[in-house]
Amino acid sequence: MNIISPLLQNDGLGLSIRDEVNITVINLPPNCTKLADFFIHVNSTGNYLVWNITDASTNNPTYVVYHDSVVYSTGSWISK
Repeated sequence: MNIISPLLQNDGLGLSIRDEVNITVINLPPNCTKLADFFIHVNSTGNYLVWNITDASTNNPTYVVYHDSVVYSTGSWISK
């Protein structure tokens, strides 16, 4: 998002100057830990995956986990 912010200065004696500043607001994408590939034994239980997601600015952030191209889990997250 770009914002143009004008500035008008006056010295009180009738002299003035105008300037504009172009401000670019940057919102970088979230950062997420990358998990290494691993193996799970058939019929084992109690296994889980943990991702740490960080983002300096969020507004109702969500996630989607897929299994074989099918949505397996969805939810919201809070930046760490």
